[in-house]
Amino acid sequence: MKKTIKSPTIFKGYHRFITHEIKTPEAREIERMILEFLAEPIERRIGKKAREEFRAMIKALDFYKKRDIVFENDVVKIGRKQFALRLASAEDTNGNITHGALGSSSVAVDDNDEQLGNETERKPYAVTSMQDDTTAIIEVFFSRVEANGTHEEYGTFIDGTEAANSGKLYSRFITGGWEKVDTETLTVISQLEVNLPT
Repeated sequence: MKKTIKSPTIFKGYHRFITHEIKTPEAREIERMILEFLAEPIERRIGKKAREEFRAMIKALDFYKKRDIVFENDVVKIGRKQFALRLASAEDTNGNITHGALGSSSVAVDDNDEQLGNETERKPYAVTSMQDDTTAIIEVFFSRVEANGTHEEYGTFIDGTEAANSGKLYSRFITGGWEKVDTETLTVISQLEVNLPT
């Protein structure tokens, strides 16, 4: 008799939004150091060492922290599809998350979403690394001069470019209206997990 053992896999995302006020000379100097770090070639910003260097600078801004909230979401179908395609070598994709993007639509997330509702600003990742065998960390940084306004949604994209709506949407969530002004930076730390249910 054939026996099937079921072990459903859970694709999850936890996204930490951190806003820091950049109003003092000390805070502006830390922001300058972060931007200098981000000017390095993207290949040098992969791995645990790069993540620790970036996190140390973000931590130095904690004295100026204004908000810090974690959002949770599931991975949309097209994101899960990219995972399967890469396993099967069925499509010319490297399967890497390359960008994070903000948008202005508050329409609820649907598993069939393939883009943000209305993308307004995107950035390539600041650093990326593995936290453990089944958890990837993707971090994106928006400076004082970037992404000012009210943001209702956020998404991560596979194989994206600088162009809006490029690449394949991996995850999307609704922020409830996250405001950012030109005296603030925004750091988004995405923890993307592929795990068995607990």
